Amino acid sequence: MIMRNNGTNRINHNNKNMYSYRHQTTDYLSPINNKVYVGQTIWTYIPSYGNVRAYVRNIDHFNGMVGLDIQNVYGSWQPIQVHYSHLVGSAPPPLRVNPYQILSCMNNWIKIKLIDGTVITAFLKSFNMSQVEGFVSHNAYKSMTCQGKVITNEEEAKHCINRWVTVILHNDISLSFYLTSYDQNYVGGYLKVSELFPLLNKVESIDCLRKCIEN
Repeated sequence: MIMRNNGTNRINHNNKNMYSYRHQTTDYLSPINNKVYVGQTIWTYIPSYGNVRAYVRNIDHFNGMVGLDIQNVYGSWQPIQVHYSHLVGSAPPPLRVNPYQILSCMNNWIKIKLIDGTVITAFLKSFNMSQVEGFVSHNAYKSMTCQGKVITNEEEAKHCINRWVTVILHNDISLSFYLTSYDQNYVGGYLKVSELFPLLNKVESIDCLRKCIEN
């Protein structure tokens, strides 16, 4: 359950780096609904901690405890556990980058850096509201599975061409990937935009590259 502040709780509204909740209404969400925040970074107010930027690791739906990593003024992260009722005014933070910046990288190599340090380098062929098409080197992901089996070579990938497979990134984020090509250097295919949008607040930077750089 997340409680949003109705203006009666004391929050430091002079902190320009935080959201202001002064005019929001009190709203209660069940812990089940809070699953949307797991794996995301949020702004929230916690008594004794104040306004904080927090990464939501997990939510225990039986006892209402929320596992957080909160960022301090020095930029480092501190793991804590609090009851859901101690979170006041939770909301996703503003995006660090304009997601449509990716359009300027069409038909070019693009480097996407996430806030956890993960770097993804890919060649972008097309982008629309439903899918992103391109290809990456094998070093860009941790593993790829098709029908429950890990793909490690061209022979194993042969039966999975033009099928949906699962790609696990080096930070263990899982994405659906429609595989269209697989050779000793690169894999090509499509990603669902609907799966990418929830990850936007994890993006630190987007850069277009002028040469092939394998990640």
